[in-house]
Amino acid sequence: MTSPGYIATPETRAALKKIGYLNSGAAGVAVWSGDSCNGQAGFVTNALPKTNSRGTGTNLHAMVYGYFDALQICEWGVASIVLDSVTRKKQNMVECTVTGFYDLVNLHPAAFIVTPDLAVS
Repeated sequence: MTSPGYIATPETRAALKKIGYLNSGAAGVAVWSGDSCNGQAGFVTNALPKTNSRGTGTNLHAMVYGYFDALQICEWGVASIVLDSVTRKKQNMVECTVTGFYDLVNLHPAAFIVTPDLAVS
């Protein structure tokens, strides 16, 4: 398997950019720096939940860590392509919308850790 990575919300990434490592070897370096989090690949999406609750905490964010090559992406059905030459015709543009049906299969569930309740401020 390749190296693991993180997926987080934009707000979680912003919070981790403000937190530095405590050990002397990486002092002054943020936990999330550039495109990496904790020295691993870091990705950001708005598709993760931001409104989880636990106990008295609300608006908690989710974060995923794992080996994403353990996922199998499956396409099913037929892809649909719609060309719209009317909506943006004054800008001399054609809008192209492609819709597909996909699903994920987790081949190794132990390859992932999901944290559903990060308090981000």
